Amino acid sequence: MRASIGIERYLAKEGTRRLADLGPGDRAMIVKVHGEEPKMLQYLASLGLFPTVEIAIQEVAPFHGPLLIQVGRARYALGREVASKILVRELDD
Repeated sequence: MRASIGIERYLAKEGTRRLADLGPGDRAMIVKVHGEEPKMLQYLASLGLFPTVEIAIQEVAPFHGPLLIQVGRARYALGREVASKILVRELDD
């Protein structure tokens, strides 16, 4: 519970949101990946998802399903758990 409060304060202070909270058509830049799980960081790096990378949300599946994101020309489906650890700053159209 305490970690959740900490991340909420960080999000408000830095003007960032969780990737999982964005919707179709939104564009954002990755600011930070919350947590230090090496396997997850390696997985995200293999997809080209790291700070300063711009992404676009293509689709959001209902019932807490995955997000379909576009990174350059590539498209990836990310589960909500992973997407909730990626902190982004929304980009204006």
